[in-house]
Amino acid sequence: MVTVSAQKYIKLGHQIEAARSSFVILESFHLHGGSDDESRVLELKAALRDLIKGCEELNLTRAQELLSHAYDDVPQSGREFDLLMLAVMTDIRATVFLYIPEHLAKYYEIIFQSIITVAFPLASKELVWAGNSLACGLYTGCVFHSM
Repeated sequence: MVTVSAQKYIKLGHQIEAARSSFVILESFHLHGGSDDESRVLELKAALRDLIKGCEELNLTRAQELLSHAYDDVPQSGREFDLLMLAVMTDIRATVFLYIPEHLAKYYEIIFQSIITVAFPLASKELVWAGNSLACGLYTGCVFHSM
């Protein structure tokens, strides 16, 4: 299981908007017959690179792969760009989120000192599961693993 704070998803949202802004500027420049668009393409590529890194941090592998292809061949139309963003959003929707309140987070995946885990290997695993159950609001499971 990957443990990630919501902050990384918020950052990904900012990266999506940065890429969208860069693309809209590039597209409007093309529509108005601009000729010096190399810097705008580089700006879009930088935004896509940041978005690829964000997807990598969040383990959004399908979106990361599609964005990597788009980095080499930047989208030429709004429809192409929207399909890339749809891939990112689809990958996010396929992710299961678990919210743990701050006051219970300290019990999730608790780490015991090695002296405890060596002396009581099975009991320490049960206590970790009990802590996970408590953090997730599964109070019956918490009692079960504590016994």
